[in-house]
Amino acid sequence: MENRQRREQSVEETKARAFNKAIQKHIVSMSVSYVLENKPNVAWLSGFLLGIPVGNVRWLVWMTAGHVMHDLDNLLRSSQVRGMRVTWHDNFPHKDAQNIPCDYSSLHKIPIEMDGYDFGLISLAGFHAAPIMHARENQPLTEHHWTIDGFVGEEHYVVGSPHEFSELRAVRSDGKIVDYSASSESVSVPVTEIDPTIDGDENDFWQHTDNFYGRIIQVHREDGTLLTDMSGMSGGPIFGVRDIDDKHFEYRLIAIQSAWMPGAKTVRGMRFSKIIGVLREAIDRVISEGHRDEQN
Repeated sequence: MENRQRREQSVEETKARAFNKAIQKHIVSMSVSYVLENKPNVAWLSGFLLGIPVGNVRWLVWMTAGHVMHDLDNLLRSSQVRGMRVTWHDNFPHKDAQNIPCDYSSLHKIPIEMDGYDFGLISLAGFHAAPIMHARENQPLTEHHWTIDGFVGEEHYVVGSPHEFSELRAVRSDGKIVDYSASSESVSVPVTEIDPTIDGDENDFWQHTDNFYGRIIQVHREDGTLLTDMSGMSGGPIFGVRDIDDKHFEYRLIAIQSAWMPGAKTVRGMRFSKIIGVLREAIDRVISEGHRDEQN
């Protein structure tokens, strides 16, 4: 029985790694390295690229959870923090490294965390898109990826950069620390969809019954390290997936991960079908404000 469970887990993890490799073209995370009380720290914001059709063009945005954007804004305002560096991270090897400097203060940001909504977007129109999209393999998710139309996923995966798998390395010059460089590993964590009205309790975590709930299936890195903490994966996409073959998959964007309950080994995500209407309104606001800026 135990050997059978191990074989099933090995098959599940092999499939998760294959899907993770296939999906990386859509996945971009953000790191924030900083010094607080003379100690170096790094925070991770998981997220993904999305292309929203607006007229005859596709508006490029980066999506994450609203609460992590609010947390980052609070961190930026703290007088106790120094040496802050914000960086984009994609998951392809480049001769100039995977890290892309991010001028966070100049980005157009809309965090939405109210009335049960928890998502945020950053507009990557114009020159902000160039560092991420130019000469790289990154691709945004498009309307095809969030149009369900009877699609039923055989498996579900949460994709993101867990803090547990991150590293913060000191950059030295003449023996002195002059900077810090952050890195992490993007993973696809398999989850089993559950019904919160049946599997949940009275805790507020379970009260958003129109959200996606998924129980985490154990996942290891290839070096055998077990993922035990989902911190850092808020804002990552939750996909429904069907196999085409061992290396190719059909997938749909089901939700954006916004919370998790360690004791229950369960994640919660706002369904994208609920988000899309509000998201389009937010994009219209970005475009309108951009036009006003051009006129002023």
